Amino acid sequence: MTAPKINQFIKFWNTLTAPRAENPDIARQEYMTRVISIITFIIALIFNGIFLCGWLLGFLPLDSFIITLAIMLIMAISICLTYRGHWRPAGYLPPIIIYLTAVYGSYVGGPGAPAMIIYVLATIITSILLGLRAQWIMFALCVASYAGIGTAHIMGLIPQLRFPETAFPNRVIIVTATFMGITALLWFLVSQYRAAIGRARSMTRELEEIASELSETNLNLETEIAERRRAEDALKESEERYRLLFESSREAIVIIEPPPSFKYIAVNRAALEMFKIDPDKDTTPFAGPWELAPELQPDGETSRDKAITMIQKAVTDGWCFFEFRHRRSNGEEFPSTVLLSKFVMRGKTFIQASMRDVTERKIAEEQIKDSLREKEVLLKEIHHRVKNNFQIIISLLNLQSGGITDENLRRLFNDSVNRIRAMALVHEELYQSESISDIDFAAYLRTILEELYAGYAVGPNRPELIIECEEIYLGIDQAIPCGLILNELVTNSLKYAFTENVSGPHIKVTLRRSGEDTIVLTISDNGIGLPQEVDPAATATLGLQLVSVLIKQIHGTCAIGRRDGTSWEITFPARLPSATA
Repeated sequence: MTAPKINQFIKFWNTLTAPRAENPDIARQEYMTRVISIITFIIALIFNGIFLCGWLLGFLPLDSFIITLAIMLIMAISICLTYRGHWRPAGYLPPIIIYLTAVYGSYVGGPGAPAMIIYVLATIITSILLGLRAQWIMFALCVASYAGIGTAHIMGLIPQLRFPETAFPNRVIIVTATFMGITALLWFLVSQYRAAIGRARSMTRELEEIASELSETNLNLETEIAERRRAEDALKESEERYRLLFESSREAIVIIEPPPSFKYIAVNRAALEMFKIDPDKDTTPFAGPWELAPELQPDGETSRDKAITMIQKAVTDGWCFFEFRHRRSNGEEFPSTVLLSKFVMRGKTFIQASMRDVTERKIAEEQIKDSLREKEVLLKEIHHRVKNNFQIIISLLNLQSGGITDENLRRLFNDSVNRIRAMALVHEELYQSESISDIDFAAYLRTILEELYAGYAVGPNRPELIIECEEIYLGIDQAIPCGLILNELVTNSLKYAFTENVSGPHIKVTLRRSGEDTIVLTISDNGIGLPQEVDPAATATLGLQLVSVLIKQIHGTCAIGRRDGTSWEITFPARLPSATA
């Protein structure tokens, strides 16, 4: 037989014996029932033809043909039952038919008939199709039937129905048929056994691969579990560390859920002590942050509105710092600072509020403010007294100058009085100013210029005074030197710059900033101008020497213009280096 035909036969056989059940055990029983029914049908069909030929030739009885024909038809019915899904009742037919065939053989063949082989075949098929319990029942029936019929033959209760000329060929055929059936059955069982061993080996290999994969997976799981345990231990250690810090902190700390609940999650020991709360007796203050505060804050806002606003700001910005008026459980109110910080734990957002009682700090601040006010009053009084002393000195000089007849000497006295007045004006400005360290230099400059202009600018050729000043504040260390510089330079212009030939005389003073840290003071006139041979730094004139010294004192520089009059541009820092340091 060629390979294609063998493949076709195997395909046809697999189609013929394929089970319908999904359960593997039930499918195996259904498969065995179909196979045994088909094998029994084929064997009955083969021997049905043999018995027919033997009967036609006259050396076999007709009953053998009838029996094999009946077995063939019954097996055909069994096959049809299995294909209709009734394989359970069909499983009873092969062992019963073979058993009845053995009984009939024992009955008609006598004690020498080869029926024992058929009994064995019936027992084997019963074991395969119906299980061990049915096997023992069939075994008992076969032994009882064989022994009973044999005993009846020996005792003469059953007559001998086969003649010697028909017994021998009949027995040969029966033995051959039985051996053929057993051989076919054993071949089928061995092939199934081998197929089962092959499947078992294949499953073993698959199981080994699965076991290897499971082993690798188990190793990965063990590694992952170990890492997870380490992470859990680290998390527990971190939580324990946080708990210790939370409980041992000297600052009052509370954990709050964000809006809309505002529920307190945790409160440390310092918070309980700050608010004098016994958690076992009093839980009302933990209903909301505003419960630990008076109804109104010092700024007039309600405590509830302010607390909600700040918590929402912390949720939006991540943190928030503010001052809050709190109240202890005994009704005592106290000021505090509150730092709200947002954090996320296990996917949920919380707000941590760190509070500090600043009662002592507020008291210290008030004491410092009182002390500062006292010092301000004292310093203002000092400035006032210094200004008064300067006024006394000015008055004494004026009285002394009244008896002087020498005009040069009188002029020297007047210049000294103007210098003292410039210094006195600084102390007067500081006394009247809200700040005791800085004065409005623009206002101070106007006052000096107006007094100088009133004292020197007389006569028909009186110059025009032009003042352009930005609002600039200077400390006393800069204001006095700048005032003296201004006094000297404007006095020189008023005294020496203008003659009758000068048309449109004027003196211009400007004060402006150049950048953030530099101030420029410019004093100019359109008078006769400063001669080229005059060096302000080397001149013997006290006023110009004083100007050079004072410019160095304020760390400034000076640029002198001699065209169309005289201009002095003095540039100096807004703050002296020593004052900044």
